Amino acid sequence: MTVNMASVAQRFPTTSEDVRPHAPIARTLRDALVAGQTAGVAMAIAMMVVSTFLLGQTPFVPIQSIGAFVLGSSALDGMNPIAFVVGFLLHQLGPALAWSLAFGALVAVVRPQRAVVLMYLGLFVGVLAQVVDVYILLPRITTALSLPNYWAEHVHPAVSWLVHLVFGLGLCMFPWNFDPVTRRYA
Repeated sequence: MTVNMASVAQRFPTTSEDVRPHAPIARTLRDALVAGQTAGVAMAIAMMVVSTFLLGQTPFVPIQSIGAFVLGSSALDGMNPIAFVVGFLLHQLGPALAWSLAFGALVAVVRPQRAVVLMYLGLFVGVLAQVVDVYILLPRITTALSLPNYWAEHVHPAVSWLVHLVFGLGLCMFPWNFDPVTRRYA
């Protein structure tokens, strides 16, 4: 039996020159944007499901409460398709976009080697998004603009935590490429 040493060296790198480089930051951020937008949609769906089945509210209240920051309290009067679309777009193009880029930067720095690390990073970003957005930014912004905090008024804190964790888990569905040679996610 003959062994092709080039094939073995390719499968099991022995020097740093044999290891493929990690994904470029641009690709990592692009993939994070895809994951973040997907996670934002998953979060919106989770908000709608929890509002309907656990809180007995219309499924549109949480998303319309985001739209109310632009449209005012009338956005919360029954089913308001414009408030729903505005709230959804604000969510996707604001926090979901910003936190997906933060996740991508974190992944670029940490360079995880295992899927479980991606999950922890995603959950960390979900928790950070909840704390920063809901407990720090929203109260300050609403106070500075003399607006009601529609999110705090219409979204139960447990629901807010739950859907931010859903967002974090959605982030770890990042479109990774596992490189079996280096045993890393690229």
